[in-house]
Amino acid sequence: MKNDKNNSRQAKYIKEKCEKLSLTLPKGTKAKWSAYTASKGEPLATYIRRFMNEAMEKDNFEYTPEEN
Repeated sequence: MKNDKNNSRQAKYIKEKCEKLSLTLPKGTKAKWSAYTASKGEPLATYIRRFMNEAMEKDNFEYTPEEN
């Protein structure tokens, strides 16, 4: 029962707070990238998020979302 409650809380949090990004890559790229990031002790998604944040910070990129 406890796992069901935790899973539903996690699903609700993800639905409210997260977005998904899909990439189309040549075959084998995901496995290659995953192997590289695993060798660094980091999951691929974490590495990509960190890489992008560091690149934007280096370039002093600021973003303000437009209101709808």
